[in-house]
Amino acid sequence: MRTKKKNAAAYPAQIIDAVGTITGLLAGSAYHALLPNGKSTVAYMQRKTAQLVGTLQIGDKVSLSIDPSDFDCARITARLSK
Repeated sequence: MRTKKKNAAAYPAQIIDAVGTITGLLAGSAYHALLPNGKSTVAYMQRKTAQLVGTLQIGDKVSLSIDPSDFDCARITARLSK
């Protein structure tokens, strides 16, 4: 007998939006980013922002989305103007 999975939309996750600064480059589309509170996180690119992979440099400001259950990784949602 199959059990129904709970609807993920019924429990929306709280997402934290923050501004971070790129402090290092990792392999592929991952970067080290510094949050405003001084903590460091690994920031990954989204598919819709994949065109920024070659353009991001150390020191660039980016918009980040962070899951409150895991502050060690974040998503890069946009590059902010300098």
